Amino acid sequence: MKVFGNKGLGAFLKVMLQISLILGVMLLLCFPYILHLVHEKWNIFWAIIIPCGMLCLIIIYEFIGMFKSLEEDNPFNEENIQRLKVTMWSSFSLAILFFIEALLAGFIYTDRNVYFVSFLSILFLGISIALHIIKELFGKAINYKQENELTI
Repeated sequence: MKVFGNKGLGAFLKVMLQISLILGVMLLLCFPYILHLVHEKWNIFWAIIIPCGMLCLIIIYEFIGMFKSLEEDNPFNEENIQRLKVTMWSSFSLAILFFIEALLAGFIYTDRNVYFVSFLSILFLGISIALHIIKELFGKAINYKQENELTI
């Protein structure tokens, strides 16, 4: 299966991410109205969803840029390192927000299911660590690429 280029897997995933970004922005903008329609009261948990949604949209936007570099057949560049750094910090921020929500759910609303939110916190912490490692690998790959270009 072809990954690079205009008709590769990267191009398909880029389109799917673009659709997700558009739908995510629309959902985030309509979120207060949706809560009003279902007669749900505004509380701290709904207030945490808005920043989490924004951070997820940032992650999607950065991945769209990375898949664009896949289409251009140039994935190892400084711009992608910066994109991975933004994605890493966004994931770490999501982990912190979910941790705060788990604490609030445990202390304020003892009847809420804290385990799923705790799992999300640990998941995004692991994702941010993995993205940091990938960012470092991309940096090494760029150095090797530059050294290889200089020797030829």
